[in-house]
Amino acid sequence: MATNWEGSSADGRIHFLAKDETAETEEGNATVSGGTMTGSEIFMDSSDATHPEKHSFTATRVATRREGAAKRHEFVPTTFYRRFSAENKPVLSVAPGDTIHATTVDAGGTDEKGVTRVLGGNPETGPFYIETAAPGDTLAVHITRLRLNRDYAISDDGIVGRGLDSDWAVKMKDGFKNVRWHLDLTNGTASPEKPAEHLTHYSVPLRPMLGCVAVAPESRKLLRAPAIQAVTAGTWISMKSSKARRCTCPFSSPSP
Repeated sequence: MATNWEGSSADGRIHFLAKDETAETEEGNATVSGGTMTGSEIFMDSSDATHPEKHSFTATRVATRREGAAKRHEFVPTTFYRRFSAENKPVLSVAPGDTIHATTVDAGGTDEKGVTRVLGGNPETGPFYIETAAPGDTLAVHITRLRLNRDYAISDDGIVGRGLDSDWAVKMKDGFKNVRWHLDLTNGTASPEKPAEHLTHYSVPLRPMLGCVAVAPESRKLLRAPAIQAVTAGTWISMKSSKARRCTCPFSSPSP
């Protein structure tokens, strides 16, 4: 950790030098023009002074928060990602306090109309770019509304391998077949469409859920404001996101 800092700034040029007790140094030079800083940093390791490391960088100012009332965004997704990554291009930019209302596909990539839109594996709706948020800020997501938007669901009839003994492994060798459920949206229950005899009158209460919400990890090549990426299966969602500076950004999103 640096114990001594010195630097200067004049006429759009910035210079700084940091040193510690082991004689390691970090020296940077940059120019500022139109709100963009461009420059390089040289790191000198005292144990290998003949091989300094040089890194170039570009930085921009964090945008100022938009003035005026919060907005509601009606978002219709056309692209779904299957990974959390800073390289995913944000599909929508929103300000803290805004609301997003959208749909998602289910875990298998099927939308509310039963059309397969993407391969399975929990495809994501988003990411949504949060204006004025910066790397290191904390985003809080609040679900304000969550509801179903179709009348069926699909599950598997299997048990994960680590939960089976040898006897059950034999019984479940033909498991993991799809089971289709009818969703009674009026009464809020789900029941198998083709129940076995012992499940003829079986039903379970519907409790819409959001598969997962995440913040895209930082990229070594790209640092940008945090982006919310939502993955849902079987529900409408309504989310509220805020960052550490007590800005709030509610989202609302329906999904199959």
